[in-house]
Amino acid sequence: AEGADADAVTVKVYSDFLCPFCQLFEQTNGPVLADLRSAGDVVTEYHLVSILDRAAAGSQYSTRAAAAAALVADRAPEQFVAFMDALFVNQPAEGVAGLDDTRIAELARE
Repeated sequence: AEGADADAVTVKVYSDFLCPFCQLFEQTNGPVLADLRSAGDVVTEYHLVSILDRAAAGSQYSTRAAAAAALVADRAPEQFVAFMDALFVNQPAEGVAGLDDTRIAELARE
């Protein structure tokens, strides 16, 4: 909320990193939200969910990706949106195990 206007609107975004519709939402609306955040007009509140773990071939990809994103948000909050974008750019298809922990960590470091 730093830098936001006193009357800024809070936009709550719920995302699962395995969800293709969440990916589409971010691709479509992410740049608009970024502009509105920069202008101080909105505060974006991200809620990470893992409802598609069942579609990750037993790997719990949604939960692992969300945990990594939560760590980035805690340790380097200014990099959270970039990491979230990287997870969506590298989004696996439903029905496969998805990125392993090593690859998720590499994306976080990048």
